[in-house]
Amino acid sequence: MENLSFLRAAPGRLRRRSLVALSLTGAALLGACTASEEFPDEAEVAVATTAAALEVEPPVCDAPNPEETSTEYTAACVTALELNGPEDLAFDCDDPDKSVEVPDTHPNGANCDRPNVLNGECDKESRFQVVRDVETKDRRGRVQIVAHCRKRGHGPGQFEDIAMIGYNSVTGDTCFWQNTLTPMSGDMRKRIPGTRDGDKVWQTPNSVSNGNCIACHDNGPFVRSPYLSQLKSTPPTVDLDPDIVKAQAEAAKFGSALPGSREDGVNKAEPYRFVGKAFQGWKTYGISLNEGGGQNKCLNCHRMGLSKKDGNWMSGDGTTATQSRGTTMKFSPMAVGDNGSQPSKNDHGNHSPIWMTPGQVSYLQDTKDAQARLFDCGQLLVLGGTSRGCAAYEFGQGSSCRSGAITATINGVTSSAPTTTSGGSRVDFPWGPDIGFMGWRTLFGPFRAVDEKVRFDDPAFDGSYATIGVAPDGHFFASAQWHGPDAPGGRRPPGGTAVGTRFAEIVAVPNPQKCGGTLFGMEDFGERPNQDLFLDSGESISMPTTFVGNVSSSAQDAFGLLVQAPATYLQRRTAGRRPFEGVAMASGCGAYTPRYVVRNVRSQYNVRLTTAAQTDKVRCFLTGIEGDWTLDGPQPFAEIYLNAARETWLRVGPVETPAGIAATASCIELRP
Repeated sequence: MENLSFLRAAPGRLRRRSLVALSLTGAALLGACTASEEFPDEAEVAVATTAAALEVEPPVCDAPNPEETSTEYTAACVTALELNGPEDLAFDCDDPDKSVEVPDTHPNGANCDRPNVLNGECDKESRFQVVRDVETKDRRGRVQIVAHCRKRGHGPGQFEDIAMIGYNSVTGDTCFWQNTLTPMSGDMRKRIPGTRDGDKVWQTPNSVSNGNCIACHDNGPFVRSPYLSQLKSTPPTVDLDPDIVKAQAEAAKFGSALPGSREDGVNKAEPYRFVGKAFQGWKTYGISLNEGGGQNKCLNCHRMGLSKKDGNWMSGDGTTATQSRGTTMKFSPMAVGDNGSQPSKNDHGNHSPIWMTPGQVSYLQDTKDAQARLFDCGQLLVLGGTSRGCAAYEFGQGSSCRSGAITATINGVTSSAPTTTSGGSRVDFPWGPDIGFMGWRTLFGPFRAVDEKVRFDDPAFDGSYATIGVAPDGHFFASAQWHGPDAPGGRRPPGGTAVGTRFAEIVAVPNPQKCGGTLFGMEDFGERPNQDLFLDSGESISMPTTFVGNVSSSAQDAFGLLVQAPATYLQRRTAGRRPFEGVAMASGCGAYTPRYVVRNVRSQYNVRLTTAAQTDKVRCFLTGIEGDWTLDGPQPFAEIYLNAARETWLRVGPVETPAGIAATASCIELRP
């Protein structure tokens, strides 16, 4: 069980980066209550003034790709990538001042030292360049566009496979372009995507989407295999061929090394969004594999990806070469396998080092064993199975989707009738420097403590909890389970969906890098039935994220945020003496006040939160619960969801029971 002894820590202002680095194992916020009269009835709520983070994405996010013209797509990418115009997408594969020939060293029949990983070829005279690498307008990141021209055996000036990727590191917005995969000149200076001449050589957006780039680019926009990483400086353990030395010198001079090559922590927590109507059905997922209290070692430096297109897994189950796709199912076996695992690669050695891990030259069984466990977890997820410790979180989606920077579901999705599944009771995920806070979008019980006198951090604690926390190594997790001995018929754990929000997403934040976090501890073991805890001066975003034991015991109990301008309080008011402890994590930034579209909207059944037109403009999270959440038979639940008309609703249950189950939600405005 996670140790939450720090829950009673004194309030203190912390820098956000310091918060992430704390050696804490259970974190986040418990909202204590406001009295029932402080929660407005549904009839008093202006229901047309809010929107939400959705349990069900807008239809376009799971539907087949709609048609979109190349001109429309390029225009969208010009905006997302902050370009001056389509002319910034012009390039020449043979540009003597930018293009670098990718070395093809020690050829041995069809083999070489570093073949490409797309189709396992040693593609002599292929070329790579960075078309654009500039600071974003807000100076918080970079816009990077790269072009790769695969020769495929054709003569001078001719290339068969020409592809271009653009990436905005602040928003995560990504664009993909692919030529028609026929031999052609590599001079694209006048054949720009979206133009009349460009349409003759570039595929339509719908064709690119159906080409399933996402199946391989599931960890981030750039695949950093040894094939292109060799253009960056190489570890001294590797013997460099003269061709590599020359290529590295040119890449450094031209600024044409693949962005992020040989950098630690790349593709770990960066944002990832897909631009264009044809790409809104793409989604990417990271794997969480908890092994004996820690994450699988393959996840220490980067996430491991899986992908979906239009609601269907694209990663394959890894049972055949044609079905193996993406970071987890295709690349990981060849990255750590023994000789012959990577097609067309020479045997491992100083001239041809193994791909993973960095600095490693030859095969190591321990690394292979860790990868195999991760592969098995990915295969299980793709096949719809569950296993304790193996789970996934969503981190990439279409730019019109609003599911959150990180989205993790614990013990099954809440949908009117809560369900729990075996395993998957904890999801670990990397915490990026600009992710401001996590909150519950859906939540279901029961929350119960068998012995009301035993604290949560006591090994003898027997009860259930749901929490979003900070692990000792600094990454975050969401966990919901019952801790204690098994009972006849089993113990039914709570669960729900946790959603992360980046400060950069919030419309009112002028500088996300100056935002911080504050921890507030709270406990109530009957000594003080009513507790108030001052949070802030109205500048912070706060939401309940930790619920332990008998979080509520009667229709009169309530836990949530009390807003009395200019102050916000974390409160608990209860009619009984029930143990409770938790933490408030108020994510704040002194330079702004969040634009709350609505605060603490209450529902005991089903209340509309937004019109369809408002759905994509804000994010909502639960800010309080009330009633008896100790119920086990008819599980109490609260969920923010999207109906068929794309209106957002807050639904709560069970309905019309003595438990008096209710919940509240607040919503903040997001950037377009």
